[in-house]
Amino acid sequence: MIYPAKRTALLKECSSQSFCFPSQRSPAAKEEQGIKYQRNNTMLSQLYLSAGLVLHTLGSARPGHQESDAELLRRETLRLLEPAVEARMIVHETEWGVVSTISHQMPGVSFGNVLSFSDGPSGASSGRPFFYMRSDDPTAQDARSNSNASFAVTEAETDQCRQRHLDQEDPNCARLAIAGRLLEVPSAELHVAHEALFSRHPQMIDWPPNHHFVAFELHVDAIRMLDKYGPHIDISASDYYNVDFGRDSKA
Repeated sequence: MIYPAKRTALLKECSSQSFCFPSQRSPAAKEEQGIKYQRNNTMLSQLYLSAGLVLHTLGSARPGHQESDAELLRRETLRLLEPAVEARMIVHETEWGVVSTISHQMPGVSFGNVLSFSDGPSGASSGRPFFYMRSDDPTAQDARSNSNASFAVTEAETDQCRQRHLDQEDPNCARLAIAGRLLEVPSAELHVAHEALFSRHPQMIDWPPNHHFVAFELHVDAIRMLDKYGPHIDISASDYYNVDFGRDSKA
């Protein structure tokens, strides 16, 4: 607690200082500091936007890839612009996650399964998460019985969290919970799913045909993202799918 006499002295001292606590500043000092903050915030926004345009065509983080300073700056720049952009970046930069379905073998119980996925070849984000699993995989069976599913991915897969020594559960290590419908990919679009999956997971090409692997796609309905301390961010499917990184950009 700051006692009245000391508070009066602090207000006089703070009238021309910027390091005081906001509650200790005089009205004139608060107004001046507010103008400075607004001016600095505008300058920072312009700087980040300019940096984003300059770095727009640079590549981004892959698991196991050491990011350059330019790549890290590009990522942080894009993250400031739009939550949907960050969500798309996380989906494209990660390669596995946990798919949860409603179990038909254990009625009333949710079933979580670690699965590899891809939303497109590296640098060609589509935002469409594709999966490749055996036809008799519990997740595939659940999806055929009830297509409602959720998909959890975390930025902890990338160097973004490791380089900052963040625990996987630290809110600053961004994570997504994606809700949607897990449906088998129709034959007309199998080439799209296979290109996305095999380019990022080449081992899948040699998986035995007699194990009857099937491609699935999660059709996104809604996304909930936590990327900082504070409340989560809800992202609509339309905002997520409508993100355009540009023809020559690397999402």
